[in-house]
Amino acid sequence: MPAVRVFSMFAALAVLLDFLLQVTAFVALIVFDFRRAEDHRIDCIPCIKVSSVDDTNSGITRKRGPLAYYMKTETLSCVGYMYFL
Repeated sequence: MPAVRVFSMFAALAVLLDFLLQVTAFVALIVFDFRRAEDHRIDCIPCIKVSSVDDTNSGITRKRGPLAYYMKTETLSCVGYMYFL
């Protein structure tokens, strides 16, 4: 059955190329995200800089927003991971 053999070769090549793409693209995107986070830029709008949430050098601490409050209180308590608070 030559058709099955050809399909298997194409499928193996596709899986190999997909693996290489995932490895290289994932590492590159993690590096870009790390640089964005170090520069205190917003996730969805990276051209805007914000001050850090916990700036220990100047002693200034900002209050967390409503989404962070909801995620820490409601969501984590429902899941049962209270030790993350």
